Amino acid sequence: MYMIRKSLVIMCGLMVFTLFIIGNAFADVHQSVEAANGAIQSVASPSFRGMGLKEAYVQDIEGINETFVIAEAETETADKNELYQDALDTVNELIVKTDGCVAGNPDDDNWIINCTDATSVLAALNQLAADITALIQ
Repeated sequence: MYMIRKSLVIMCGLMVFTLFIIGNAFADVHQSVEAANGAIQSVASPSFRGMGLKEAYVQDIEGINETFVIAEAETETADKNELYQDALDTVNELIVKTDGCVAGNPDDDNWIINCTDATSVLAALNQLAADITALIQ
């Protein structure tokens, strides 16, 4: 799926031209999945609230990526949207487990207790959520 990312209007005398810059929305999501995974992988184990939480994040991100591989093969828009929504729900669950440092301290349900690391992961998750949302029709 290609989406218009930016447009530029050029006026030349009495003629007006509009240049559209098109981007591949699927590529944006895959890039955001990789960025989120990279952000999580860069967090040292002591920054997590408990054992196995880093692996749980990675498994969820891998699940989101697998969902998109399946969605790309779908031909029906409704089926694609359902898969996109499932992926978005997973990202939103991860955001809730990461967003405590926005208020200054990690919440009791936050999996990352180091605010510097949590902020980095949260930014990547928010971008992934935005890219997925852009695909839902």
